[in-house]
Amino acid sequence: RFGHKFKNDTPYMSFSVGKTITSYLLGHAICEGEIEGLNSLMNDWSMVDNTLYEDKKLSDFINMNTGDYEYVFQHLTVNNPIGLNNRSVKFIISRYLQESKSSDPKYSYNEMNVNLVINYLDYQVDDDINVASMFSFLDNVTVI
Repeated sequence: RFGHKFKNDTPYMSFSVGKTITSYLLGHAICEGEIEGLNSLMNDWSMVDNTLYEDKKLSDFINMNTGDYEYVFQHLTVNNPIGLNNRSVKFIISRYLQESKSSDPKYSYNEMNVNLVINYLDYQVDDDINVASMFSFLDNVTVI
């Protein structure tokens, strides 16, 4: 019924499925010892340097409580009308988030938190362990 709209190169919006898959992979990375735990920071990843996400715990990202509410909805959504999922994390951070400051933590369901965690996992996880092989289901999917 929708076959004419969707092709192999059509971007799909993941919505809450993206959070579920990311949380699943994060759990395996923790179990495999690649990441210490949910209280770990992503500060070893230069992508979050000098952004509102620096010094945030992984649990803050998973719980959508990074203090990015004002910034994502008042700045990114307005300044990036094509949407966050259509740009790479690197592009969004370099263009919109350098020197950004966190507001008070407040629940904010948005794709930026999930995109950061999945890209952090891609950066952090050693290619030789089982968690990395779990990324094989992404062979035909572009993580941006």
